[in-house]
Amino acid sequence: MAEKDKKFYWLKLKSEFMNGEIVDFLMSQKNGANYVVLYQMLALKTMNTQGKLCSEMGEVIIPFDPEKIQRECKWFDIDTVRVAMELYAKLGLVYRTQDGLLQIANYEELVGSETYWANRKRIERQEMKQIGQCPTNVQDNVQKTLISNISNLKSNSKDNIDNIIESIEYEDLREEMKEFVKMRNKIKKSLTPHALDLILKELNKITPNLDEQVKVVQQSIKNGWQGVFPLKEDKKQDSFEKFKELAKNYNYEE
Repeated sequence: MAEKDKKFYWLKLKSEFMNGEIVDFLMSQKNGANYVVLYQMLALKTMNTQGKLCSEMGEVIIPFDPEKIQRECKWFDIDTVRVAMELYAKLGLVYRTQDGLLQIANYEELVGSETYWANRKRIERQEMKQIGQCPTNVQDNVQKTLISNISNLKSNSKDNIDNIIESIEYEDLREEMKEFVKMRNKIKKSLTPHALDLILKELNKITPNLDEQVKVVQQSIKNGWQGVFPLKEDKKQDSFEKFKELAKNYNYEE
């Protein structure tokens, strides 16, 4: 797999989990440390199945049993795996889905992910923030590096539009921008990477609030607009609110 097609994953266990009653109970058992580490390994092993303890071969789904888990996590003996899985189920760390598969509970809160392009964009933003805190010669080097990275990004890929969209970290906004691009293609006004970049900058000028940015994009899609503009006020709702405010100042008698 090419580096640009990779997706990066990481565990994001909260300190409350590691200091909580569940881990405290597991650690009090004979092989407690093994149970905690095995749980973390299973979270990582199931990244591609969204926390489901199974493997996929085409359209065939193969559930994990203790023997399979022991083979995948080879540092643990089979008895440790069996006892651990029973404890996980009793403690609510795993549960069985309707299709009979074991699922790690609250999996989306345990594992974070990031595309290659989102990773590059995040690093660039961090470097930009540091420019104002660096000596002049360091600033120049950082700026040159950023210009070089951006130039490489534009020249090395045919799918610049997709790459720019994938660099949007907020999922709801990323999905709406995909729909916006589709809408522009449908009305025969396809976007260039430069135009898309300008639209994203304009979004940030309109509002820094990500949820409002989503609504701004939805407004453009709904109206078939080629750009993005501040949200239009709901005049009917606005009039109704003014009427209610005025009504408070009057008393009616029969």
